[in-house]
Amino acid sequence: MAQAVSAMKLTKQEARISLMVAAGKSNKEIARWLGISDGTVKQHLHSTFRKTGVRNRTISSICAAIAITVPPLTASDCPMWRRTIGVPSN
Repeated sequence: MAQAVSAMKLTKQEARISLMVAAGKSNKEIARWLGISDGTVKQHLHSTFRKTGVRNRTISSICAAIAITVPPLTASDCPMWRRTIGVPSN
């Protein structure tokens, strides 16, 4: 998780909030859960939007959740990708 967060340049709080949004939580629920104001949640979301290059809270959070929870793929993970980019098979 730490590598994905740093690769996206998300703070730990932005990552937490993104995952909570992806789980369907409202700004108010997130604020109560984390002990912060609704305005602070909105600021973190806007920062996440800028960093992920999207404007929609759902898409931004899904992208962040995927980046945080799915390890990066390498050519060895996908034979089709190896053929597409010209990496010889083992």
